[in-house]
Amino acid sequence: MILVLAFVTTSCGGDEGGVGATLADFSITLDSDSAPAGEVTFDVTNDAQQTHEFVVFQTDLAEDQLPTD
Repeated sequence: MILVLAFVTTSCGGDEGGVGATLADFSITLDSDSAPAGEVTFDVTNDAQQTHEFVVFQTDLAEDQLPTD
């Protein structure tokens, strides 16, 4: 189930309970590795020249088993 799909070109505002995410070429850095239960807001900043995609989804797959194409 896909929860969030965003094409990011600039920073998107979040609230105090949000999780910061910085996108760069070939990496995503989160300012926290957890969030409280319930609705979560992501404050996403694209630090690269190119447009990047930020997707959040629920899965039971291990990180190394996620499809990349």
